[in-house]
Amino acid sequence: MSGRRSRSVRRGRARGRGGARGRGGARGRGGARGRGGAGGSSTEWEWNESKDSSNGPAPVTFSGDIPGPKGEAVDVRDPFKCYELFFTSGFIDMLVMQSNLYADQQRAAKGDTSIWIPITKEELLAFLGVNIAMGVISLHSLDDYWSTDPITSHPWFRCVLSRNRFCQILRYLHIVGNSTAPQRSDPNYDKLWKVRPLLDQFAKRSLELYSPHRQLSVDESMIGTKCRLSFIQYMPKKPVKWGIKVWMCADSVNGYVISSDIYCGANSSEPVHPNGLAYGVVMKLVEPFLNKGYSVYMDNFYSSPLLFEDLLSKNTCAVGTLRTNRKKFPPALKPQRGEPKRPRVFFTYAYHNNVTVVRWTDNKDVFAISTLLGDNNSTAKRHVDGVVKDVPIPEIISDYNRFMGGVDLADQVMCYYSLGRKSLKWWRRVFWRYHDHAIVNAYVLYAIN
Repeated sequence: MSGRRSRSVRRGRARGRGGARGRGGARGRGGARGRGGAGGSSTEWEWNESKDSSNGPAPVTFSGDIPGPKGEAVDVRDPFKCYELFFTSGFIDMLVMQSNLYADQQRAAKGDTSIWIPITKEELLAFLGVNIAMGVISLHSLDDYWSTDPITSHPWFRCVLSRNRFCQILRYLHIVGNSTAPQRSDPNYDKLWKVRPLLDQFAKRSLELYSPHRQLSVDESMIGTKCRLSFIQYMPKKPVKWGIKVWMCADSVNGYVISSDIYCGANSSEPVHPNGLAYGVVMKLVEPFLNKGYSVYMDNFYSSPLLFEDLLSKNTCAVGTLRTNRKKFPPALKPQRGEPKRPRVFFTYAYHNNVTVVRWTDNKDVFAISTLLGDNNSTAKRHVDGVVKDVPIPEIISDYNRFMGGVDLADQVMCYYSLGRKSLKWWRRVFWRYHDHAIVNAYVLYAIN
């Protein structure tokens, strides 16, 4: 998981990610050149340094649903019933069937004659509950949870499930039968086929059960693993350097994960969007919320003038930090070699229709772009000559700092009692991560109700 990262750009720390690569030719943080930017040069856009009547944010009317639980999730006040909204009875039945099938296949292949009793639905739920409790009570090793030592023992675990039965279920837990594996030679080969039912279930239920607030944040998260995997990513600037990258869209207010997509590398069967990888990622994640007046917050990996204009054409506003090497970046704001040092808390704007870009100088230059806000300013507290003072800050920057952290908030809540356990099988790491996300989403619904 990515852990809690500081998102603030108030001291000029716009996040930079590049340079990371993944195995199998998959590039970290992207995999395609021209990420986020697309088509055309800066000269195709006419940027104005002074604002006129045609510039500034466009009036966008919000037509989304009232934020909060919906459908089956309305007025559900029992914690377990909130959990069952995501891990439904039908999905648990499927896990039981596939796990028993896998156990039979493995035992027959290895000639295992030891006693085996097929897993029941109640046992699988108990197994998942024990894993949740292990996230709350952290011990040195798995055996410690069934220790009979009077000092360190936890009798509850022995009462729910024996250690041997727990290990049996853990060994044979399965989502999809191996007999249904697609051919690798298939041009539409799905690298995620082992967890596809889980991903589809989570995506479907997350959208069915909750209507997000108007502010959405798009970011990525890492599932830590060093399994042998073609799309594993190495990102040296991340707290979790090796792992599986997950693009995510979350409610900026409470961290509810609305949609997600696992990045399978540059060699995946899914084609890269003509306007760049980052452009395609954002459009795919927020697709259910287009043409409804939502506002999307993203960092400088995703932001580009073209993306923001195209989102606005779909009645969707956006705010984000911006890299100076993006296509169609306003030339007047680009730092020039040998230019005099700008005074602190100094900002300049550039306008193109309803797109506004600001260059704000604090300790360093920070560039931000918005179709939601114009050139209004707010204030922030700064240490100036040893005294805390209110200094002007572009409203675009302050709004970004306020609403960008939705995905980080989800990761933060999840990491307190994470269930993730070590495994040499990558799909198990994905299973436990999405189980964590389901618990966080269920907690958000429970807290609201």
